[in-house]
Amino acid sequence: MLALSVLIGRLGRDPEVRTTQSGQDLARLSLATSRRVKRDEEWAELTEWHDVTLWGQPATFAGEAAKKGDLVLVVGEPRSRSWEDAQGSKRTAHEVVVGGPQHVFKRLAGTGEGAVAAREESAESREAPAAPAPAPRQARPRPVRPMAELAEDVPF
Repeated sequence: MLALSVLIGRLGRDPEVRTTQSGQDLARLSLATSRRVKRDEEWAELTEWHDVTLWGQPATFAGEAAKKGDLVLVVGEPRSRSWEDAQGSKRTAHEVVVGGPQHVFKRLAGTGEGAVAAREESAESREAPAAPAPAPRQARPRPVRPMAELAEDVPF
């Protein structure tokens, strides 16, 4: 069985990235999703917060490219974990874990702090003289078969 959660939302803070003792990158982030609902003839926006844990290459990418406020796509496995806190109360955390082959972490748009740096880099690259673009490949025309030949291919 496979259970996947798909979330599109904005990062609530910069990803917290660290490396485990085994050398694998781990990133934790907070993702805000919102939806509009009608309450008493007025529309209201409801925001929900999701904890996301990234492992391996997605964690490395998040640490390098994602910043607070960026719009991201997360496809991962929903997980719950429980523990007992110092006061003896049972605690439960729900999160989406990204790190498997069907999982995705993608930065869709940047409006956060990372977007400013990306826009500055983009502006610098536009100012530099560009090398001539290679000529687009021309598609070879496919031969057109007469209708009489096509009718012969019909099995009935």
